[in-house]
Amino acid sequence: MSWAVAAHYAAATDKSWAIKRGVEPDYLLTDGPYRFSRNPMYVGGTAIWVGWAVLLGSGPVAVGLVVLTGIYRAGIGLEEKTLEERWGAEWLAYARRVPRWLLLAGSLRQ
Repeated sequence: MSWAVAAHYAAATDKSWAIKRGVEPDYLLTDGPYRFSRNPMYVGGTAIWVGWAVLLGSGPVAVGLVVLTGIYRAGIGLEEKTLEERWGAEWLAYARRVPRWLLLAGSLRQ
């Protein structure tokens, strides 16, 4: 997750941590962790929850993981529609090249 945040900061044109109204950046980030996953921050968040569920052996944490993954999945679909509208062919080429979750998980590409 830190690598993804650092990649966004490096790609940002204004180099400011100021909070903006919109969440859509002025750039399409395809380097750094975004070479392996279109959603590395979601992958990182999911990995943290998996670790908690395993470490704690907790059913409620595992249920939280399932709920969070469902929320991520729905949100990603909406985000990707916005990215396609904004970046067009560039986004589509990137989406064909890089899986939604992880490069190593070929069966989870979409």
